[in-house]
Amino acid sequence: MMISAKDLSVLLLHGTVKGPKTAQIKGWSGKAIYSPIENVGEILARSEFERPGVYILKFSPRKNIYNERIYIGESGDLRRRLKSQITRRKNDPFESVIAFTSTDDLLD
Repeated sequence: MMISAKDLSVLLLHGTVKGPKTAQIKGWSGKAIYSPIENVGEILARSEFERPGVYILKFSPRKNIYNERIYIGESGDLRRRLKSQITRRKNDPFESVIAFTSTDDLLD
Protein backbone atom coordinates (compact mmCIF):
# COMPACT_ATOMS: atom_id res chain seq x y z
CA MET A 1 0.00 0.00 0.00
CA MET A 2 1.29 3.43 -0.91
CA ILE A 3 0.60 6.35 1.41
CA SER A 4 0.89 9.84 -0.01
CA ALA A 5 2.17 12.71 2.08
CA LYS A 6 0.02 15.78 2.64
CA ASP A 7 1.19 19.31 3.35
CA LEU A 8 -0.72 20.41 6.48
CA SER A 9 -0.59 24.00 7.65
CA VAL A 10 -1.69 24.77 11.25
CA LEU A 11 -1.97 28.35 12.47
CA LEU A 12 -2.05 28.83 16.26
CA LEU A 13 -4.16 31.99 16.53
CA HIS A 14 -2.97 32.81 20.06
CA GLY A 15 0.40 31.12 19.73
CA THR A 16 -0.58 28.28 22.09
CA VAL A 17 -1.51 24.69 21.38
CA LYS A 18 -4.63 24.81 23.59
CA GLY A 19 -5.99 28.03 22.05
CA PRO A 20 -7.93 28.56 18.85
CA LYS A 21 -6.32 27.35 15.63
CA THR A 22 -6.93 26.82 11.95
CA ALA A 23 -5.71 23.99 9.73
CA GLN A 24 -5.56 23.55 5.97
CA ILE A 25 -4.30 20.79 3.69
CA LYS A 26 -2.57 22.00 0.54
CA GLY A 27 -4.76 21.30 -2.48
CA TRP A 28 -7.96 20.97 -0.43
CA SER A 29 -10.57 23.73 -0.68
CA GLY A 30 -11.54 23.36 2.97
CA LYS A 31 -10.38 24.74 6.28
CA ALA A 32 -10.71 23.38 9.82
CA ILE A 33 -11.12 25.76 12.75
CA TYR A 34 -10.92 24.76 16.43
CA SER A 35 -11.71 26.87 19.45
CA PRO A 36 -12.31 26.35 23.15
CA ILE A 37 -15.54 27.95 24.37
CA GLU A 38 -13.62 30.88 25.90
CA ASN A 39 -12.62 32.09 22.44
CA VAL A 40 -15.74 31.26 20.42
CA GLY A 41 -16.93 34.88 20.28
CA GLU A 42 -13.58 35.92 18.87
CA ILE A 43 -13.41 33.23 16.19
CA LEU A 44 -17.02 33.80 15.10
CA ALA A 45 -15.89 37.23 13.88
CA ARG A 46 -13.63 35.50 11.32
CA SER A 47 -14.73 35.51 7.67
CA GLU A 48 -14.71 31.69 7.49
CA PHE A 49 -17.90 31.65 9.56
CA GLU A 50 -19.84 33.49 6.83
CA ARG A 51 -19.67 30.34 4.72
CA PRO A 52 -21.46 27.01 4.77
CA GLY A 53 -19.92 24.35 6.94
CA VAL A 54 -20.11 21.41 9.28
CA TYR A 55 -19.46 21.79 12.99
CA ILE A 56 -18.88 19.60 16.02
CA LEU A 57 -19.65 20.78 19.56
CA LYS A 58 -17.90 18.94 22.39
CA PHE A 59 -19.61 18.71 25.78
CA SER A 60 -18.74 17.24 29.16
CA PRO A 61 -20.30 13.81 29.66
CA ARG A 62 -23.54 13.53 31.63
CA LYS A 63 -22.59 10.09 32.93
CA ASN A 64 -19.24 8.90 34.24
CA ILE A 65 -19.17 5.96 31.83
CA TYR A 66 -18.56 8.33 28.87
CA ASN A 67 -15.53 10.48 28.07
CA GLU A 68 -17.43 13.18 26.22
CA ARG A 69 -20.59 14.09 24.34
CA ILE A 70 -20.67 15.60 20.87
CA TYR A 71 -23.23 17.27 18.67
CA ILE A 72 -22.68 17.40 14.89
CA GLY A 73 -24.48 19.92 12.72
CA GLU A 74 -24.29 21.76 9.43
CA SER A 75 -25.38 25.15 8.20
CA GLY A 76 -25.28 27.46 5.22
CA ASP A 77 -24.29 30.27 7.60
CA LEU A 78 -22.02 28.94 10.34
CA ARG A 79 -21.85 32.19 12.31
CA ARG A 80 -25.62 32.51 12.65
CA ARG A 81 -26.05 28.82 13.51
CA LEU A 82 -23.29 28.74 16.15
CA LYS A 83 -24.59 31.91 17.79
CA SER A 84 -27.97 30.20 17.98
CA GLN A 85 -26.38 27.09 19.52
CA ILE A 86 -24.61 29.22 22.17
CA THR A 87 -27.89 30.90 23.12
CA ARG A 88 -29.85 27.63 23.13
CA ARG A 89 -27.30 25.82 25.26
CA LYS A 90 -26.77 28.33 28.08
CA ASN A 91 -27.72 25.68 30.66
CA ASP A 92 -25.60 23.00 28.95
CA PRO A 93 -22.63 24.88 27.44
CA PHE A 94 -20.19 23.13 25.16
CA GLU A 95 -16.45 23.06 25.86
CA SER A 96 -15.13 23.50 22.33
CA VAL A 97 -16.10 23.69 18.69
CA ILE A 98 -14.52 22.34 15.52
CA ALA A 99 -15.83 23.69 12.24
CA PHE A 100 -15.06 22.70 8.67
CA THR A 101 -15.67 25.31 6.00
CA SER A 102 -14.87 25.69 2.35
CA THR A 103 -12.54 28.36 1.06
CA ASP A 104 -14.52 28.62 -2.22
CA ASP A 105 -18.08 28.81 -0.79
CA LEU A 106 -18.86 25.25 -1.92
CA LEU A 107 -19.21 22.54 0.69
CA ASP A 108 -18.79 19.05 -0.67
